[in-house]
This record gives sequence, C-alpha cells and structure tokens, in this order.
Amino acid sequence: MALDELNFMSNKAVNGGWFLEKLDKNLHGSKSMAEEKKILRDIKIQQKEKDVASFKSLEVLKEMAHRYRRVKHIEQIIRQNNYINGWLKLGKEIEQFHIQLIERAFKENISIYESLKKTIKDQIK
Repeated sequence: MALDELNFMSNKAVNGGWFLEKLDKNLHGSKSMAEEKKILRDIKIQQKEKDVASFKSLEVLKEMAHRYRRVKHIEQIIRQNNYINGWLKLGKEIEQFHIQLIERAFKENISIYESLKKTIKDQIK
C-alpha cells in the first residue's frame, strides 16, 4: 500500500486525469474486487459524461456561431438597404428638383411670352 502511494505521488497525471480518479485507481489493496469494479464503473460514467458535456458544449458553440453569422448577415442586409434607401431618397430629391426647375422655366416662358405678346400689341397700337 505504501509503495503504491509513493509510486502514485511520483507519477504525473496522465491524460489530464483528476486527482481523485488516480487515487481511486491506485488503491487496489484496500478495496474488494466489487468495490474496485464499482469505482471503475463510476469513473467511466464520469468520463462519458465529460465527453457528452464537451459534445454538448461544441453543439452550443456551433449554434452560437451560427446565430452570430445570422445576426451579422442581417446587419449587413440592413446596411445595404439603408445605403440603397439613401440613394433612392437622393434620386427622388433630384427628380423633385428637376420638376421644380421645369415648372419655373415653364412659368418664366409663359410670363416672357405674355410680356412679348403685350409689347407687340402695344407696338401695333
């Protein structure tokens, strides 16, 4: 027993194992075979739970990455829509300005035409 404990203390943890797991594996002399099998079964169950937990955490990470990409994609679409909407607003403003310019020119032409017509009538009289 003492030799097992000394040997256990001198060895470093292999595969990143936990202290209690290594302790349970190295206490052979004081346990019966049934108890050792139970301890090994518990250790294997814990390892499986760790594997499942890491798998679940990977799934969570994948889902979070997917959500992040989806949010970024939506933000990009919103920016593009804002950009397009900005250009559409600018186009509408230019069109309105053009219409106003044509209306002014048309009114001025009418007023010029009327003034010319009036001056011609005055000259004829």
